[in-house]
Amino acid sequence: MANENVCPRCGRMNYDPEIDICPDCGWRADAEEPVIPEVRQDLYLDKCICPVCGKTELLMEGSVCKVCGWCNDPVQNGDPDEECGQNEMSLRQAREAYSKGQKVR
Repeated sequence: MANENVCPRCGRMNYDPEIDICPDCGWRADAEEPVIPEVRQDLYLDKCICPVCGKTELLMEGSVCKVCGWCNDPVQNGDPDEECGQNEMSLRQAREAYSKGQKVR
């Protein structure tokens, strides 16, 4: 019998079947295909998955993603069109740049 707390996508033990989302990778059972998450806040710790690339765990405000360079800014994370913050680009612009292989600023 499989452990129901293991996420089928990332294999970590934090998957909570009651809320049906993995706080580490953002996997949802009802998602038809993987998507870059909006901002998936961990329910137990102060961390989130990078909202631009979805590949790095950002532990606190001001943390910089080692994969794409996004600086964790809760204001910009909450408003994807906000350009005034710790990043030059809005979250929407950064996602588009990352998807095209361009630098995130």
